[in-house]
Amino acid sequence: MPLRKVLLALVPNALLLPLHSQDLTLYRTVYLPLLALCALAYVIAAMMLHNRYRLLHLFRLYEEQAHQDVLSTLPNRRQFDLDLYQLAPDDVLCLIDIDHFKVVNDRYGHQVGDEVLKGVAEAIASCLRRHDRAYRHGGEEFAAIFRNAAQADPWTLGERIRKKVGALHFSELGGAGVTVSVGIARANFESPDACFQQVDQNMYAAKQRGRNCTVASQALTPGAPPALSPEPEPYDRSSVPVSQE
Repeated sequence: MPLRKVLLALVPNALLLPLHSQDLTLYRTVYLPLLALCALAYVIAAMMLHNRYRLLHLFRLYEEQAHQDVLSTLPNRRQFDLDLYQLAPDDVLCLIDIDHFKVVNDRYGHQVGDEVLKGVAEAIASCLRRHDRAYRHGGEEFAAIFRNAAQADPWTLGERIRKKVGALHFSELGGAGVTVSVGIARANFESPDACFQQVDQNMYAAKQRGRNCTVASQALTPGAPPALSPEPEPYDRSSVPVSQE
């Protein structure tokens, strides 16, 4: 605590000094010790408040880090699991998986793979509104929740992400890019778990259809047939060469 602030806080008390100009005994034996005690209490209280604010800041920082993926800076799986159970019927849930990401890691190394993950994370986040949220769900899989999207077509939202990622070019890959498979559905299922299960099935259906496509579902109950996107676009030969899996 700066000495100047302490002195300013005690200035009004010093005005009592002229009242004791005839007899300073009481001033020295009673008032000055009380004044010193008050000053000490003021400093201690200020230090306690400072430490309290610092602890609150650190707690908030650690809490954010516990729910954030370090590499992509997106919210992590832990935050996704919390938000999943806050889904409303007008929300849209989306899962995105990078196609043949293992090839990138095997051919160019994990450091390059990390750069690809960061680029894909940024592309996904750029497709969202302020109150939507993107997540790194794990490995090369991402997720997104579109809030209050009753007027939006889920397939169109998924295609927006797929095309945004497909337009990326990575210098680490010699200018090549990557593609993603997208599963998406409106969250009007009987439970968040049922919605997640359907979206997960849609994403794997996109993989089975040849990758680089979107499979959407607006089913009211789990297990209803999904509404498929048009035929997947031909694989961009400027993208990373893939192995047959």
